[in-house]
Amino acid sequence: MSAQAAIDVPVAYSFLAGQTCGSVIGTTLGNGQILTPDIYCTGAATTLNGNLTLDAQGDPDAIFIFQIDGALATSTFASVTLINSASLCNVYWQVNGEFGLGDFSTFQGTLLVNGAINLLEGSTLIGRALSQAGAVNLHSNTITGGLPAVAAVISANGPTSFCIGESVTLSGNVDGVWNTGETTPSI
Repeated sequence: MSAQAAIDVPVAYSFLAGQTCGSVIGTTLGNGQILTPDIYCTGAATTLNGNLTLDAQGDPDAIFIFQIDGALATSTFASVTLINSASLCNVYWQVNGEFGLGDFSTFQGTLLVNGAINLLEGSTLIGRALSQAGAVNLHSNTITGGLPAVAAVISANGPTSFCIGESVTLSGNVDGVWNTGETTPSI
């Protein structure tokens, strides 16, 4: 299995590096920043401070690719948050240098790194960490392949059989989309 990974990681890294940049962004991410699906590029080493939110705008197939031309480091207590149907499986970080996840930070997505990966004290990675250098350093971390999907439990505030002109309120939507396109908890 590790022999196959040694072949697959450089292929995936090269594929991501070869994608055409959609938006050039600054080298400081986070601080309440909200980004929508795109291929984001930085021209140098990058830092992530505070919270970075990735908003899929209701599209569970939305793709986020970050091409970082240098190292990527997060500050202490930094986080990446996925909202509005953003899928962990569709967030990729191609880093042309080392990656450092700051103490007690939470990071989401697949890391494809051209250097060492250092997960500092108490940090959490939800996703995968793949290094072409083969160096992954851990310090009392939590790493998960993703959170299991939470099924919505839909409930009605009245009878579900009624006459024309009557209505019932349905509740229980959890980060989903009603058949009308609404994303509210109740309809």
